[in-house]
Amino acid sequence: MHRTLPTLLWAMTKTGIILPELFEPLCKIAAEKVQFFNVHDVARTLWAMHETDTHMLDVVEMFCAKAGEQVQDFSASEKADILYAMAKTGTRMPAIFEMFCATAAEKIQYLNASEIIHIIWAMAQTGTRMPDVFEAFCEKAGGMVQDLNAREKERFLWTMLKTGTHMPDILEEITDAISAATGEDLSEILKRLS
Repeated sequence: MHRTLPTLLWAMTKTGIILPELFEPLCKIAAEKVQFFNVHDVARTLWAMHETDTHMLDVVEMFCAKAGEQVQDFSASEKADILYAMAKTGTRMPAIFEMFCATAAEKIQYLNASEIIHIIWAMAQTGTRMPDVFEAFCEKAGGMVQDLNAREKERFLWTMLKTGTHMPDILEEITDAISAATGEDLSEILKRLS
């Protein structure tokens, strides 16, 4: 029964049938059973919690601690989801967060543009300082700007500005892409994002 909880939480989220009076108690029960979950169960549950803006820090921390024990077993996509979930829920577990950043960077070739934007946004949100890792993600995302939607492009620019990342070619490419999509000039874009 305990391994069906992550699938149930994921399905509720995916279908949009979110009943907080049911969802939150199920999250608590899942946290009590986390020792029986595999990496996919952990990733699915964290994804469902961040997608529904369920802020149960104690529950998220239990799942993140479990995830930290199995960091090498997660796919690159699952690592991106976990980093995003940690940042979005305000989870402060720097050692686990940095471990996921470093191991996601090792599998950067398997990440799509959206996943990379989620990771660098999460790094900026949490104030994580891993310049080499961050720049590797920015370089990879810079080569995939055409694959980003409008929101992801703006999030990419915001992240680079927030962190003071000095990569002029990538900044120019992303601002040109946003400008082409919105018709705004650079000053209008910057004003809107600040």
